[in-house]
Amino acid sequence: MRQHDPEGMARLMPAFFALDLDDSPHARIKFYMTVAEQSTSELQARADHLSSVAGRTAADFIDSLSTHGSTALAGPGVRPTLCWSMTSHDRLRPDDATLYLPFNRYTPDGQEALGRLRKILEPAHFHRIERLVAQRTGDGAPSEPVNPFLWAGTKLNRGGKVLTLYVSADVVDSASRTAQ
Repeated sequence: MRQHDPEGMARLMPAFFALDLDDSPHARIKFYMTVAEQSTSELQARADHLSSVAGRTAADFIDSLSTHGSTALAGPGVRPTLCWSMTSHDRLRPDDATLYLPFNRYTPDGQEALGRLRKILEPAHFHRIERLVAQRTGDGAPSEPVNPFLWAGTKLNRGGKVLTLYVSADVVDSASRTAQ
């Protein structure tokens, strides 16, 4: 990891390590690190160690899902997390990385979150998650839905084609009760 992410290894801010405990060649070793970069260009340079696709995907992901776009990383608060993933296929370098964005912190408004997701999701996928935003309102007026997606993650070497949204169980439960 020192060779492929020297900046991240030099400043392991809250980082943790995960092991898949099985004997298959697909078992992973994962390093989770807090993103300390203050701009998407800095983050892109860091992810470029994996591949140029990974670098572009990291910058585009922040730009496309954050209210403040490329300047979002300069703000205070919860930071994105970068997870480097290695398998026994190539023990010398990561085979992919996942960038996790605290989505509801970077885009708190539900309607804005929907607008951003509409631009990057296939229509069928968008339709499946749209109701989750409509069901979740803040403490203010019911007409102001909040973004229920705590985190959004994407695999960097796959060009942003894999998106995972993290939502609390109470939001899913509420949406399923109103759908019946």
